[in-house]
Amino acid sequence: YRADDRAKGKAVLRQYLPVEGDAGSLPDANILSLAEDAAGVLWVGTTSGLARWDGRRFIREAAAEGLGMMVLSLHPDAEGGLWIGSDAGVVRR
Repeated sequence: YRADDRAKGKAVLRQYLPVEGDAGSLPDANILSLAEDAAGVLWVGTTSGLARWDGRRFIREAAAEGLGMMVLSLHPDAEGGLWIGSDAGVVRR
């Protein structure tokens, strides 16, 4: 994309990839699930863990008890929780 595209009202696409040594990048390029919670936080489930977008960078989440590395599905609930399905089972955070 070009910088002047944004000024002309055109959609700007940006690609996010994992960068070795950069904790603010995605854990893995293989994204398996996306969800937005009640607070508007974007959650990303990858084959190497879970991350959330803070508006500037990705924050990698530490593995919770019962949560495997491969995050297969994400589902926000009405109470503000997030259900996470992984290769090790299901947890709610």
